[in-house]
Amino acid sequence: MIGETIYVARKNKGISLNKAAKEIGISDTCLYRIEKGTTKKPKASFLKQISDYYNLNTIDLFAEYGYINEKDLRQIENTLFFQKPRIAKTYRLGELFCGPGGLAYAAINTDIGNGDRIVHTWANDFDKDTCSTYIHNICPSVPGSVYCEDVHTLDYDKLSEIDALVFGFPCNDFSIAGKQLGFDGKYGPLYTYGIKALKRFRPKWFLAENVGGLASANDGKAFERILNDLHQAGYKIYPNLLDS
Repeated sequence: MIGETIYVARKNKGISLNKAAKEIGISDTCLYRIEKGTTKKPKASFLKQISDYYNLNTIDLFAEYGYINEKDLRQIENTLFFQKPRIAKTYRLGELFCGPGGLAYAAINTDIGNGDRIVHTWANDFDKDTCSTYIHNICPSVPGSVYCEDVHTLDYDKLSEIDALVFGFPCNDFSIAGKQLGFDGKYGPLYTYGIKALKRFRPKWFLAENVGGLASANDGKAFERILNDLHQAGYKIYPNLLDS
């Protein structure tokens, strides 16, 4: 049954019915009925949106509900209906511990393909000169989007919604150049403000950056705990060690 195929596709993405329906652009009730097979004939546009979202075979979906037989559908699958131009995505970027803008500059200037782009939305750091440099490099026309204040007291409710989050949390207590105090130091626990932002804004993706010494801080327990906290925030985690 096509409904079961759609249900399995959603489960494989690890997302809720409500979230899938919202991203597809249909009601959760409609998606639920399609998954259960209780809808006699969903709108053709709904089926096309579902097939695009889950990368399913549109022919199978249309044939299942009797819109057109498979032979005829194959003859027209290269028409404009099936070649509807993809709408480029824009990812609104928020950044904690932004520094002078190295990560943001790379993000907004990198070609991520398909015409998609990343745009600065807001950033935070506590050092005045650093924030001034960030504004100069990244957002000279909107200086008010950089919040120069202590992350401990930063009010997340005044920040705009975002699709992506970057936080290069302070490395002072993780670097092998220091004492590697880890969570016992002043800066080690600051990664938790990135976790707080993930839970508050639910971005589609994030990048957390630190130094290689993180892996050995607190006898390796710091790294394990941070990975676990990131995972518990609701994300799949892909750690990488880059030799630059």
